Amino acid sequence: MKLNKNQRRNFILPALLVVLALLGNLIISSTQASTTTPGASAATAGGEVIGWGYNGYGQVNIPAAAQSGVTAIAAGGYHSLALKSSMPTNAAPVALSKNVTISAGSGCTASVTAAQVNNGSYDPDGDSITLSLNSTGPFGIGSHNVTLTVTDSNGASSSATATVTVVDTTNPALACPSNITVYLPPNSMDTSAVVNYPAPTATDCSSVNITTSKASGSAFPVGTTTVNVTATDAAGKQSTCSFTVTVLYNFSGFFQPVDNLPAVNVANAGSAVPVKFSLSGNKGIAILAAGSPISQPLACGGGTPADIEETATATTSGLNYNATTDTYTYVWKTDKAWKGTCRQLNVKLNDGTSHVANFQFK
Repeated sequence: MKLNKNQRRNFILPALLVVLALLGNLIISSTQASTTTPGASAATAGGEVIGWGYNGYGQVNIPAAAQSGVTAIAAGGYHSLALKSSMPTNAAPVALSKNVTISAGSGCTASVTAAQVNNGSYDPDGDSITLSLNSTGPFGIGSHNVTLTVTDSNGASSSATATVTVVDTTNPALACPSNITVYLPPNSMDTSAVVNYPAPTATDCSSVNITTSKASGSAFPVGTTTVNVTATDAAGKQSTCSFTVTVLYNFSGFFQPVDNLPAVNVANAGSAVPVKFSLSGNKGIAILAAGSPISQPLACGGGTPADIEETATATTSGLNYNATTDTYTYVWKTDKAWKGTCRQLNVKLNDGTSHVANFQFK
């Protein structure tokens, strides 16, 4: 069957509409126009629609809804068709970041993850997102700027910046010198000694200030002095340690008539025994520790007996110093009740040292 012009037009136009409808949403401007003077419309690369030519039947009148976002045009002498895509536009994700503070590790640095910097980033379309940082570290002590990038599953992305602050939260590693023991200068009246000790050391992620309760090069008195050391870093973190400085007398042992260990001195119970010794110079009378000397029972039978050949006349015990012989003498008044027993005499000095002698009483 042969179709006339109007029949062909009425057949082709609906068929074209069906094809375009399958491709997307249609915005249609059509007229029953004369075929003598055609009109034309076209879409630019930016999706804008333009028209030209004869417009007696509105072929090139462009409706507002068809003036933008058009992907294709079908135009002729009697109609103009504008095809708009039905595909939705992908919205970029929203990047939200936050500043973070992290503690430095043993190497005085720290690293950060994108999750730590993220502050609830999301995608308006509900697409899945991935997070990344331009740098994760390691960062040293102080503040560092980073960029958080959020990318959705369609490849769209956005970014936000944040500050990563690395702080020192670790106490300084402090080392004290070993305990120190020195002796007073010989043949002197000194009761203190100047002691220079090794400097304490400290390591930390920042600068460290070290203080001591008694400075190196100070005069330390007889006995044991504890030196307390404190290390404080720039963050205010502290560590402490301590060591001791002990200053001793030059005790050279007991002089006659008392014999030193392992001898056992044999004396009459109730006699006054002169216990003599030197500290290499006059150190004053206040050289004994509180309550010293003391004696306590001792099992007999050990050591080599040696008779006490010199005794003193005294009713009580007491200490004196002879500058001519540089000798201290402690007169020890024994008890008659000690007859047939053995005892150990302990002379404890105020430098903390103890010096003992064994006795058997007859």
